[in-house]
Amino acid sequence: MNVQPADSFAPRSSDHRSSFVASSPARSLVCAGCAVLLTFSILKADSKDLPAQGDFRSIRSGPWSSTQTWERYDGGVWVAANTCPDSSSGVITVKAGHTVTVFSTLVYDQLVVDLGAQVTIAAGVTHTLSDGPGIDLTIDGTWLNQGSGWTILGSARWAVHDGGSYVHNTTAGIATPLSKSILSKLSTFTYRGGSSLVPASTFSGRTYGHIRFESTGGSFTLNASGAGALVISGDLTIGSGVKWNTAGFSGNITVLGAASIAGEWGGTGSGGQGVHLFCGPFTLEAGGKYTLVTTGGLQGSLIFLSDVNCASAFIVPAGRIIEFNGSISQTISAPEGMTLSNGAVSRCDIAIASGTKVEIGSQKSLVLRKNLDCSGTIAGSDSTSVLIVSDSSRSFVNNGSVLVPVRFDSTVADRRATGEGTWNRILVESGSALRVSGSHAFLGSGAPFDVLGTVVIEQGSVVTYRGRTCQDISPQVYSNLTIENPEGARLVGITTVDRRLSITHGPIMTGSCLLELGSGGSVEESGANYVIGNVTSVRPLRAGQIEDFGGIGISISSVSIADEDVRVTRRTDTAWVIARSRPIRRSFAIAPTADLKNSTISFRFAPSELNGASEHGLELYGSSDSGSNWNRLGGNIDTAIHTLSYTGDCRYTLVTLAEPFQRPTILSVSPNLVEQGSSVDLIISGSGFTEGVTILSAGGIGVKVNSISVRSNISLAVNISVDAAAPLGVRDVYLETPGGEARETSAFEIVKARNPVPQVYSLAPSTGARLEPLALTFHGTGFIEGVTTVSLGDGIEGTACVLDQTLLVVNATIDETASLGPRNVSIINAAPGGGVATLVDAFFVVNPIPEITSLSPRKAARGDCTEISISGANFISGVTSLDFGNGIVLESLQVVSPGLIKARIRIEYSVSRCTRSVVAANESPGGGRGTLMEGLTVTDPAPRVLSVSAPTLVRGTRCSVDLTGSGFVPNGMLLSL
Repeated sequence: MNVQPADSFAPRSSDHRSSFVASSPARSLVCAGCAVLLTFSILKADSKDLPAQGDFRSIRSGPWSSTQTWERYDGGVWVAANTCPDSSSGVITVKAGHTVTVFSTLVYDQLVVDLGAQVTIAAGVTHTLSDGPGIDLTIDGTWLNQGSGWTILGSARWAVHDGGSYVHNTTAGIATPLSKSILSKLSTFTYRGGSSLVPASTFSGRTYGHIRFESTGGSFTLNASGAGALVISGDLTIGSGVKWNTAGFSGNITVLGAASIAGEWGGTGSGGQGVHLFCGPFTLEAGGKYTLVTTGGLQGSLIFLSDVNCASAFIVPAGRIIEFNGSISQTISAPEGMTLSNGAVSRCDIAIASGTKVEIGSQKSLVLRKNLDCSGTIAGSDSTSVLIVSDSSRSFVNNGSVLVPVRFDSTVADRRATGEGTWNRILVESGSALRVSGSHAFLGSGAPFDVLGTVVIEQGSVVTYRGRTCQDISPQVYSNLTIENPEGARLVGITTVDRRLSITHGPIMTGSCLLELGSGGSVEESGANYVIGNVTSVRPLRAGQIEDFGGIGISISSVSIADEDVRVTRRTDTAWVIARSRPIRRSFAIAPTADLKNSTISFRFAPSELNGASEHGLELYGSSDSGSNWNRLGGNIDTAIHTLSYTGDCRYTLVTLAEPFQRPTILSVSPNLVEQGSSVDLIISGSGFTEGVTILSAGGIGVKVNSISVRSNISLAVNISVDAAAPLGVRDVYLETPGGEARETSAFEIVKARNPVPQVYSLAPSTGARLEPLALTFHGTGFIEGVTTVSLGDGIEGTACVLDQTLLVVNATIDETASLGPRNVSIINAAPGGGVATLVDAFFVVNPIPEITSLSPRKAARGDCTEISISGANFISGVTSLDFGNGIVLESLQVVSPGLIKARIRIEYSVSRCTRSVVAANESPGGGRGTLMEGLTVTDPAPRVLSVSAPTLVRGTRCSVDLTGSGFVPNGMLLSL
């Protein structure tokens, strides 16, 4: 054996002394080329710790600089220390359970921190590791460095053993000390900081055991840079509040242990990224983030060799591929989702846990080179995302939801798809073979199960088409097939169902393809959820037994048949053409039929297939020449279960149901008189009227049939137009239906056109005054010149002028004797035909406003009675009154004519000379006042002396004289004697 000194090996604190006393220096040897470590000493018995004179050890927690913290070995026993240890001392040991704090500058060497012990370098303290023999600082416990600077002299070395921990809680540099460190695989290196302190760090080209990033309060960011590989031999832990920014770090990162992220691994940059290899479980804790995004340069893969557990959303940025490369099966758990922006490759068996959603980026793929067990969800960013099953991937277990297209390539010819999950779509490439078992539902539109290679669907398996748009059914041999698509599914090739075909939502449309039930197959249909097109079933038919052919809608039993296979094909997309009947959209082709002479057929149908036929009237029809000719067979219909039963000769290759049309009859035609030039509806009563009625004749010459409306089985409405010159006389009606022909002679008579009954809608104006001319306009229909007259009531005479059949004008005058108030107005069309249209209370007669144009005479004297003639208009006896003002009394008034009034007035002596206005008034309704301004002048009368009575007049005296006469007025007379 080639043995070398192991000067660089750092023994554990519990191993650096044996239970014997050394008589010569101890040596450690390492076997070259192997991992065997030999440590031996030349020992003397009866010694326990092997201390040497000058060694120190802690006896309690306390400051380094306190002698109360230490005891010293004096060469025979441990004694109380009278000084504190430093680099000149022997071996210095901090014992388990003790924490020693360095508060001042210190130079030390041969220091051992036992497991469970701690040395703290206080903030602001500088400390120096001196270069002595072997390892100068051995950490089996904890070293907390908060100092301001650490100097390592010469080739001094320090080591952290398994279980030991170094905590860097300072901004002082760590790069140089790390270059002289030995960190074992299970040692722990902690970068500790907070919002007010970001510890110095170094990563490029480093190898750590366990590495931890932790915050004592607040948050901080550690920035990694460089291109040297970073190896973490143990676990990586990113604590809450810490962000590790590796955007500027292009080297590879290898984590041999577990990775746990409660804080954030992130950064944004424009450089490349190396490969990130995770050999142990990768955990993204709740609240943890992975936000590393870099562009440009080479983007290395994220490689996982063990389970991936994500309690937060895990989004892998574009440009980075994930690789699952474990040697055993890996489990992916990501309840908040994992986004593979640049796709992924699996080179080991992986399992996607229930509740996990893995999302593949746009135009990217997840390539499975080993097996997959999915209980969660695999989704895509869009329709371009794809999952590729390739290489050695032979088993795909889907108990979840695979919402991206899955492509089984041709690299392996035999693969299996199992489980009870849902798929978007599957493509089986040419040259690939896939065996399917379990229960599988396809959600994708179009052709979600596209097979270019070979597929075997094992017995007992269930395949369900569950889309939202119409889907194409892959032409396979299914064990159980279910349709749960409201928009239906269609065949694109021959399709066989060996056990159960269940149609729960939407129809199956076969088109020109064939759907076949296997020998043990059956179909379950309901309502509108059924097979539209062709479905075939072959069953052995035995004498006296009822065969329902898998529930396709027909049952046959025969008393005379020898055992033989009978093929029945149901067709439901179209109806046959059968004379004088209405077939439904369902038929059955039966072969062979030679032994079905004495048989019973039960024919079941859906109400949606009636094709307008009455269910109560259905009968069985049979054809033996491919539908060219049909025999009416009859049968008994049960509308409650939509089934017709027939017993008799069933030797027909085609059977269907149809409603035979009733032969039509005509009982009456109304009206029985039709005028020339008119357009009317002839109501024909009878029986057997159906859609498709043809009126071969309805009146002959001069009569045109415009439309036919089937009102019911017993009533038709035929609209006809009769020419104005159509010959007079009786006419026949002749019609044809799919059920036959019917004729009614002398059904109606064409007669001369009669005057219509007029209709009046409005007149204007609606008011007129006595004595005034009037033009009335009427709107309506049926006005005929020379036929139509107007009655306006008493006192109104007028002449009607018809402008067209909807407009009439009447010029009239209202007599002074016409009754006042509202009155009816009637429009009358004379016979033949004709009639009266009346507007009730439509016209109102009122009094006119009088008008005075002149008086004669224009003057009258005070005290006189005068005859006056008043000329004007609209004077009405008993209606018109006069007013000459105060002091003028109207003694009499006579309306001579509407334009002349004779009146006698008396002017009292008290009236002064003046001119007066004369007012004529007509009372309501209507009426009003007409005034002649200054129409009458009041004058003094001419005086007349009849006698004088006076005494003898004596010159120079006064006397009274009495005059008798007329026309005397006060203050207005001059007397001369």
